[in-house]
This record gives sequence, structure tokens and C-alpha cells, in this order.
Amino acid sequence: MNFMDAVANMIAGKRIIRKGWGGNYLTILNNQNYIWNIGNGNDKPIINAGLYTPSLDDILADDWMVKT
Repeated sequence: MNFMDAVANMIAGKRIIRKGWGGNYLTILNNQNYIWNIGNGNDKPIINAGLYTPSLDDILADDWMVKT
């Protein structure tokens, strides 16, 4: 899917990844207008979260997927 489809899925509450990403995913939390990048610390019990700003490559990519 493309970036706009990925954003629509995040608005619907889904977690989005790109092929090749490790444990990180993107989401939009309820009642917020920001995309969050949330990672699990590579199988460690540490959760890292921060605001996500897409790169031009991310915006033009068509390999976005819903995380299962």
C-alpha cells in the first residue's frame, strides 16, 4: 500500500510497518494528530516511542503493510 493508504489505516487504529523494519511500527493514537513510531527494543522489554516524521522515500514508498 502507499503512504496515504497507510495513514488511513493508522487513523483506523491499525499498526503500520514497512518491509524490512525490525520491531518498530507506526500508529496514530486516539484523539491525537501525530504519527507515533513505537519500537520494542529488538525483543527487549524496553519500549521506545517518539513522533515520526516521514522521509521523502517513506512518502513515495508503496511497500507499507499492516502489522499482524
